[in-house]
Amino acid sequence: MEKYYVFIETSGENENNKIIKCITSQSIENILSDIDREEVGGEQKVILEKNNDEFLDLYLNYMKSSQIHLDTSRQVIFLLESFRRARDDKKIRRYVEEHGEQVWISKDNDKEVIYSVNEDSLMTISRNLRKSLEDKEKASHFPGMFLSGLISSYDAYLSDLIRIILNSYPKIIDKSEKNITAEEIFRFSSIDDVKVYLIDRQIDKLMRGSHKDQIRWISDKMHFKMEDEIDGLKDFIEICERRNLYTHTNSIVSSQYVGVCKENSIKTEFSIGDFAKIDRFYYNNSVNVVISIFISIFFNVYSKINKTKIPELFSTIDESAYELMLEGNIKTSSAIYRYINKKIESNPTIPDSTKKRITINYANALKLGGKKEEAVEIINKIDWETSTENYKICVASIKDDVGYVIKKMKIAVESCDDFDLSCFKEWPVFKSLRKNEEFITKFEEVFGEKLHNK
Repeated sequence: MEKYYVFIETSGENENNKIIKCITSQSIENILSDIDREEVGGEQKVILEKNNDEFLDLYLNYMKSSQIHLDTSRQVIFLLESFRRARDDKKIRRYVEEHGEQVWISKDNDKEVIYSVNEDSLMTISRNLRKSLEDKEKASHFPGMFLSGLISSYDAYLSDLIRIILNSYPKIIDKSEKNITAEEIFRFSSIDDVKVYLIDRQIDKLMRGSHKDQIRWISDKMHFKMEDEIDGLKDFIEICERRNLYTHTNSIVSSQYVGVCKENSIKTEFSIGDFAKIDRFYYNNSVNVVISIFISIFFNVYSKINKTKIPELFSTIDESAYELMLEGNIKTSSAIYRYINKKIESNPTIPDSTKKRITINYANALKLGGKKEEAVEIINKIDWETSTENYKICVASIKDDVGYVIKKMKIAVESCDDFDLSCFKEWPVFKSLRKNEEFITKFEEVFGEKLHNK
C-alpha cells in the first residue's frame, strides 16, 4: 500500500500548524513545484526587478572589497620593503662607514665604495646581512598570502551571486540536488526552509568544484558561451592553480598543476617539482585578471535576467572603475574599462552620453598607464564634432591639446550644467594639465582663482 506523508508548516507556538503539502513517497520531488519558476529566458516576466538593488549592491560590495584588498596589499608590501631598506641603511651601511676605513671609491659611481673592517665588525655586518636576507625571504611570502585572500574574496562573492540566481530561478537547481527524502522534509517548518536547504546544497556542491566548472555551470544556466564571453579565462585558471600550489604544496609544482594547464592549453614554464614563485608583479597582474573575471560573469548574468536595466549596469561599472582610477589603481581600472568598452560597442540601448563618458574614462586610464597612442586610438573611434564642449575639452586634454583646452575652458564651464571649475581641479582626465604652467597661468587669469589649493 502506498504511503502518504503530510508536510506541516509551523507558524508559531500559539498558532495552529498548517498542513501545506500531502505527498507520496514516490513524488517527494514535486514539493519543489511551489517554488519553481520559469527558466531563464522564458516568456513569462519573472525577472529580477525586486532584487535589483541587492544585485547591484553585491557588485558594489565586491568592488569595495577589492579596492580595500588592493590598497592594503600595496601599502603593506611597500612599507615592508621601505622598512627593510631603511633598517639595512642604518644597521649595515652606516655601521660600515662608522667602523670601517674607506680604501677605494669608484670614479664613475661614488656609491661603489670598498671599506676595510676588523674581524669583530665583520661578524656584526654578517649577522645583519643574514637578518636582512631572512626578512627579505619572509616578505616574499606576502604576495602569495594576498593572492590567497584575493581568490577567497572572489569565491565568497561568487557564492553570493549564485545564491541570487537560485533565489530568482530555483528551477535551475541540478536534478541531483533536488533529491530529498520525506525524513528530511519533516525537519523543515516551511517551503521556504526547503528552498534555502536546496540552494545551500547546490552552492556547496559548486564551490567544492573547480573554478572553471563553476563558471561553466553559470554560463550553461544563464545561456551564454563561457569561452566567448569570459575574458582572460586561461589566465584565471592558471592563477587559481598557482594559488592552490602556494596553499597546499608551498609553491612546489605538482602533477595536478601541470595537468590542469595542459588540459586547458595553458603555456607554462614549470615542470613537476619546480618552484612557482608568486612575486608582487605576478600578484598585481592577478588582481586585474580576477576582478575582470568576476565582472565578466556578473555582467553576463545581469544582462540575462535584468535586460531593462543594462544602461544602469554600465553606469555602475563605470563608477567603480572610475573610483579605482581616482585611487591610483590604473591597471585595474583599465582592465575593467577594456571589458565594458568592448561590450558597449555592441549594445545599441546605451545612451550616447554614457558611451562617450566610458570611452573618455577608458582612454584616460590608458594614458595614465603610459599608453597614450592606444588612448588616442580609442578616442578617434568616435565622432566628437556634435558633442557638447565638456566632452570635447576632455578629449583635447587626453590628446595633450593644451591650446584647445585653454581656448574653450570658459565656454565649457558656462555652457554645461555638470561641468565647473572643480572638474579641472579634481578629474583624472586633467591630471597632466594641472602640471602645465601655460594652463595654470591661463586658468587663474580666466577664472580669477588658484588652480591648486594650497
